[in-house]
Amino acid sequence: VLAIGKQIQPAVVKMTGGYSGHHSGTGSLITPDGYIITNAHVVENATDVKIELFDGREYVAEVIGTTFPENQPDLALLKIEAENLPWISLANGVSVGDTIIGVGHPHNLEWVIWGGLITYMDPGSAETPHELKMEYQDNAVPVGTGSSGSPIVNLGGKIVGIKNSTATDFTIPSEQLWLRDEWL
Repeated sequence: VLAIGKQIQPAVVKMTGGYSGHHSGTGSLITPDGYIITNAHVVENATDVKIELFDGREYVAEVIGTTFPENQPDLALLKIEAENLPWISLANGVSVGDTIIGVGHPHNLEWVIWGGLITYMDPGSAETPHELKMEYQDNAVPVGTGSSGSPIVNLGGKIVGIKNSTATDFTIPSEQLWLRDEWL
């Protein structure tokens, strides 16, 4: 778990800015030219979003698109002006019992790595297709404020989901991490 967490750590960003600068969260670089995926509630009403990379470099990100105000699924796409960045690719699917790893900033801790298992999957229904959820058991730290938007990866280091809520251990599966055409 630790080795995979350290492998993806350079592509995980710390974010502050939403709610007039009083909110923090985590995001993932998903392209080498600076596209970042996170939760919409992390950047909700943001005037600007400060991004801090693992190596200490700081940027101000542009919010390209967000599902706010409905937050279904709770996603936002941001962009920083940089090139040749480390990034994490997306995977397709997980199963109950799969080991997962997360990297983020719960409770404003620095670069926390945690591991767990997929313990429950709810496929939603035809009426609520965006409610596909994965619940996982967190074995390392109390996941909380600041962990929203954290990448959840498989043992291959590919994103299988994005941490969705500070109150629960629900994750938006990678199949839901679609980018709306109007964002691009």
